[in-house]
Amino acid sequence: MTKTIIGKRFLILTAIGVAVTGLFFAPHSAQAVNLCVSATDVTCFTTVQGAVSAAFSGDTITVHAGTYNETVTIDLDYLTIKGKKKAIPVITGGLVLDGVTGLVLKELQVQGDAGSNRIVRMVGVITDLKIDKCIFDGEEVVDRHGFASGTFAGDLTVQKSEFKNIWGWALFESNSGGVPSEALTNVNFSKNYIHDSKGAVAIRGLPGTPTTMVTVHDNVWERINDSLGSATGAWAAIEVNRAMKVSIIGNDISGVQENSWGEGQALQLWAIGDLNVHHNELLDNHQGIWLVYGNSKFGPAPTGKIHSNSIAGNTLNAGSFGLNYQQVESVYSGTVNAECNWWGAADGPSGDGPGSGDTVTGDVDFDPWAEKESGGCGKGKKKKKKKK
Repeated sequence: MTKTIIGKRFLILTAIGVAVTGLFFAPHSAQAVNLCVSATDVTCFTTVQGAVSAAFSGDTITVHAGTYNETVTIDLDYLTIKGKKKAIPVITGGLVLDGVTGLVLKELQVQGDAGSNRIVRMVGVITDLKIDKCIFDGEEVVDRHGFASGTFAGDLTVQKSEFKNIWGWALFESNSGGVPSEALTNVNFSKNYIHDSKGAVAIRGLPGTPTTMVTVHDNVWERINDSLGSATGAWAAIEVNRAMKVSIIGNDISGVQENSWGEGQALQLWAIGDLNVHHNELLDNHQGIWLVYGNSKFGPAPTGKIHSNSIAGNTLNAGSFGLNYQQVESVYSGTVNAECNWWGAADGPSGDGPGSGDTVTGDVDFDPWAEKESGGCGKGKKKKKKKK
């Protein structure tokens, strides 16, 4: 049996198909195969693009250690491209994701410009993407974005990955392509390390079609908007909006500096049905949590709780706050439960609170609060909230 590569399709030449009229070419087997890429192994493809172009849906491509000076375009559904953890391969020309479904990227380092100054340039709708243990490096190039230009839909998983030196405003943008008919379902953004960058992570649902579930847990953000220079900068470490249920748990966010128009939150949240934010450390940022509600765009007050967090030191500039619960219009009203948080002072938050800790404003139930950073919630009668 002889295997011949023709574009993206393998044709299997077999004697079984011999007939009077000639040879019968059977289609490629439905069984997935493993392809490899290596600069030294002669049994493998020498480029990642070569392997992608030869692959079928369901195949796995293993990229051996090395530096691959190419831009890789992926337009095949249900493909897995993976490196090896102990010797992660580097793709220097970025990735183009062209309308794919079911793509898995694992243990790869991606850098460079895939077009329009993006490390990963998305074309159209990218559905059911999974990213695991990858590195995305913007190389400190001014206005170079991370993931941008397209739209994510379906399930999205980003875990155990690193985003660094990305100096464009879109570090990981879920809907910069603005496709109005394709919505996210479940988003899991967990155990990632985002640092030394000037862009935001934005998980955005659609008007009328909110994301079903967003989970953001055990991530670390450090040094966002540091030495901003000519960059506009990130408005937040992460923005989540238009989602039915959001859980933000166990994250460490520090050093988000003020951007060019005065924002710089750890968390920006709006149009969320049920919101639970707990056991996070939001420390030494320009602003802590900006939670917006009150009209048809930003929605009603969310259910759920903001509790057991350390929200302190978010006092870097004029306009800083720990929690700003902003009602933009009076179409909707409601109180947000933010009890049992550490606000940086034993006497509680300032602003609408009675103490000297981070500022809290809006219709916020912050009492009782934690009286020390590592302590539990205060006991006894509730302290009186300072009147406006």
